[in-house]
Amino acid sequence: MAINVYGEISSITLGCLVLFFMLYSNPRKTIGYRINFVGIIIGMIGSMILLHLGHRVNGVFPYNKAALIICYILYGFCYISILNLIMSYIYYLIYGSAYKKPALVSAFIFTFFYIIIGYIYFALIRGGEHTFPTDTLRLKSFILFCCAFGISACLIVQVITFIHRNYLPKVILLSMQIFSVSLGFTLVLQGLFLNNIFISLTYTIPFMATYLLFHSNPYDEETGTQNGDPLNAKISDSIKKHKNFIVVFVSIPQLEKTNFVLQESMIHNIISDIARRTERICKRSYAYRISTSTYAAFTYLDTEITGREYLDEIMDIVNHPMGNDYLPAYYKVVAITNHPFLQNLDILQHYYSFLQNRLNDSAENEILFAGNKEMTDFMKYYRVHLALEDIRDRKDLSDARILAYAQPIYSVENEAFVSAEALMRLEIDGNILYPGSFIPVAEESRCIHPLTCIILDKVCKEIKSLGDDYQYDCITVNCSPLELSVKSMTDDLLNIIEHNGVDPNKIRLEVTESSVYENYDVVSNNMQSMNDEGIHFYLDDFGTGYSNFDRLTSGDFHTIKFDKSILYKAMEDENTEEMIRALIHMLKESHISPLVEGVETEEQKSFCINHGFDYIQGYNYAKPIPIENLKDYFKQK
Repeated sequence: MAINVYGEISSITLGCLVLFFMLYSNPRKTIGYRINFVGIIIGMIGSMILLHLGHRVNGVFPYNKAALIICYILYGFCYISILNLIMSYIYYLIYGSAYKKPALVSAFIFTFFYIIIGYIYFALIRGGEHTFPTDTLRLKSFILFCCAFGISACLIVQVITFIHRNYLPKVILLSMQIFSVSLGFTLVLQGLFLNNIFISLTYTIPFMATYLLFHSNPYDEETGTQNGDPLNAKISDSIKKHKNFIVVFVSIPQLEKTNFVLQESMIHNIISDIARRTERICKRSYAYRISTSTYAAFTYLDTEITGREYLDEIMDIVNHPMGNDYLPAYYKVVAITNHPFLQNLDILQHYYSFLQNRLNDSAENEILFAGNKEMTDFMKYYRVHLALEDIRDRKDLSDARILAYAQPIYSVENEAFVSAEALMRLEIDGNILYPGSFIPVAEESRCIHPLTCIILDKVCKEIKSLGDDYQYDCITVNCSPLELSVKSMTDDLLNIIEHNGVDPNKIRLEVTESSVYENYDVVSNNMQSMNDEGIHFYLDDFGTGYSNFDRLTSGDFHTIKFDKSILYKAMEDENTEEMIRALIHMLKESHISPLVEGVETEEQKSFCINHGFDYIQGYNYAKPIPIENLKDYFKQK
């Protein structure tokens, strides 16, 4: 009966496909990748040799005993090389970069026994026709020999993985057990059906599966962890199935900056050690590497363990690392349990970012186990976030959820209100929110510029309504530092002003001191362009940042608004008072108007007037009002 070699043809085809993806899909070039690459090439060579042997036995090629023996020897070399590569990869997953020594010892033992048994086999072949009377039987016996050796290798893999089970990631351990059992079963089938040769599939398929599972982005071989994608999938599945779970994010910021003080392998060992011990906390505990400095631990909550117990176990691991590769480090830990409000992965990711922002930037260890208070605060935050995103996406300058208020500003010289600061309010479900509740959220979610455009449009409409019937200089609009770095900001604001038919000189923009001087070079061009159009700038919150006199007098600012904190301090401290008096004098000499905010009492009012402030803003004069009520404060002509 002819030998069927279609299995070997399939193996060569699969090998070609895997090589194509390995070469052109730009995967990570890890040690495991190289082992797989070499293994695929050797496997394809072995398949070609078996294909040639099958054709010779089937009479496709002329009989040549020497050629047959050479083919047997070459395939034997390929087969033992493949088994050694598989064992090397297993040792690499166990020992990491220190895999070479055990891999070499294993390769020596495997090769030694294979040569001894192979020598016995060829000695039997040389025994003549009485042992194996036909070439077909010789090939079948050779395949049977390889199957037996392969099954032995599968058993050895099972033993090795069992011995080292505490050092292997759960996903690797499970994969090895499944692979070794299924491949051993396949080798048994090959031994039972020797008329069909498909032995090469028993190593081509594992190489292909290993590449797909461990060398694409979701898996990091160096630390034996998966990345955030599988974690997201597990969380999403748990939410859909209403399973109770906890996920703990552990960030070690020092690891982001260890390139100059630590070797890369040391970082891998630290994360790998933490991950392996995390997975041993309970049966369904998993570890994931989110970034260089952050890993996450996940488990389901049931009678086996509670959320607090799981977090305590994690902290014990972080505070008491094993091995010599220990980096004394500070950490930031955020623990999240499932909640009915966390209806999908997107909300949970926002929740994590929200909690991260609650941690300090200082080099101190911090642990945040999110509870009812954090969830209540987040629900308020997320409601604002959704509203702001909807406002941004609608691009409606007349959006009724943005309310325009204004606080009149008093002129000491004119003894009247001659300007006002536009103030924004956000209305959600009948509740009016103040800027402190939504401006930080808007800046974080990149929704701040649409808000500025909306409030500017409402200010322009009020200026249009005032017409020429009232005496006032301008209305100021607050501008976020994020907007000053956007090239289109000038055009966007000027288009709104032009569309409303308003004189640009009636508009002023307020920017905070910190925003200007932290990004001065970036915002300078935008400020110059606006000044050229007649839209002058106020420097807001002066005294809370890092100003210098050269920049104050650079010509960018028409008015300097002193923060109330420096006013309060000047009233209590003589040195500060003298400094304020001198600074006001210098500003006026530079034709810059000093304005003070936060004036709430008659004593503060008198202090400000006596020290030379041109403009005063505060509750002592006027509280914020709906912008359409400015008519009640400005004098009619």
